[in-house]
Amino acid sequence: MKSLNNEDGMILLVVMLLLVIGTIVGMIAINSSTVEVQISGNTRKASSAFAGAEAGADLAAVIIAETQANVTWSPTSFTIDGSPFSLHTSLSAEIGGLTLLDSDT
Repeated sequence: MKSLNNEDGMILLVVMLLLVIGTIVGMIAINSSTVEVQISGNTRKASSAFAGAEAGADLAAVIIAETQANVTWSPTSFTIDGSPFSLHTSLSAEIGGLTLLDSDT
């Protein structure tokens, strides 16, 4: 029986294996960096949306505070900048001739 001591081509096999491993590691690194870029973009968009909503809420609070300073409310009348207004509402419901609710009486 012949002994196989010929190692010609073994270096080619080792180099090819290392190239495959390097390629796989490179593809994983590219995929990971792409995902990280997407995450940072989404975080930036979320922060911008939150800042806009917070600014809108702050502006609404100022508008409401200024409006309430000039308006006085009561159940049937209110004033705006000193001018009185009255509310006259009549809510009633009749079923078969029976009045269920009448706010004028």
